Amino acid sequence: MQCEYCEKVFSSQYSLKKHQNTAKYCLVKQNKVPPTEYICTFCGTGFTLKSTLHSHIKICKANTPIVQDQLRIFDEKSRELFSIKKDLEYALQTIEDQKIQIDSLQNRLQFLAEKAIERPTHHNINTNIGNTKNSTKTQNLIISDWRPEVIKDKVEDNFKLEHIEDGIKGVARFATKYITQDDQGIKCYQCTDSNREIFMYKDSDGVVQKDIKARKLKDVIKEPILKKTAELSTDECHRLMDLMSSSKGKNDDVFEVSNIKMAILTKKTQEIRDIDDGLFSKEMAVLSV
Repeated sequence: MQCEYCEKVFSSQYSLKKHQNTAKYCLVKQNKVPPTEYICTFCGTGFTLKSTLHSHIKICKANTPIVQDQLRIFDEKSRELFSIKKDLEYALQTIEDQKIQIDSLQNRLQFLAEKAIERPTHHNINTNIGNTKNSTKTQNLIISDWRPEVIKDKVEDNFKLEHIEDGIKGVARFATKYITQDDQGIKCYQCTDSNREIFMYKDSDGVVQKDIKARKLKDVIKEPILKKTAELSTDECHRLMDLMSSSKGKNDDVFEVSNIKMAILTKKTQEIRDIDDGLFSKEMAVLSV
């Protein structure tokens, strides 16, 4: 069988097709770009067949001992760099795994620390007596009704300017009287450990729950208290400013007293806005024993 492009003769159709798809000189006559899948590492010449590459290497002029030695060194360096890369990837993965383990341990330690705060670790006779007393107190608690609409109404009806003028102590005083007990003075909220500021209350299902640092109680009353504080303090500031304006130059004592009241009101209002700083819990620990 003869190739129609270069007129070379082959014994089979397979050999002819292989020749037409791989022979460079034949591909050029077909106006095709010869694929170069196999590259000579000595001179960089490309070949379409692996067998052709091997035949070329035996006669390649660039295949000298010096070049072979350089290629050997290059291969060794390449393998060394590849090994370093693998070691680096392994080290980075190890570091990442260790970070995950550290995060997990930190979360575990935090969990254990919180549990340690909630649960005393020393059990002696005095502690057991104290726990018995606390248990009796908490069992006598009534269920806390901390529904948002209930808290909102209690704040709206009972939180007054006098509470604001007493700052965070006034908020704690209000909460003790109107939120943590009913109208007959029966408690629904009890401080069982004033040193660590741990409180107990019964939820809507009657289950005794812990409130460390009075966080839950604070979160329940915070929004309505801040809103009512803003309303009352704004009204009082306007009243004092009108009083100062009308008395300026006429009654210095009234002006001075009004000015002092406004400064104190501003300070106490800011104190209430900072209800998250921890003072509320300390005041509740004193009032809820």
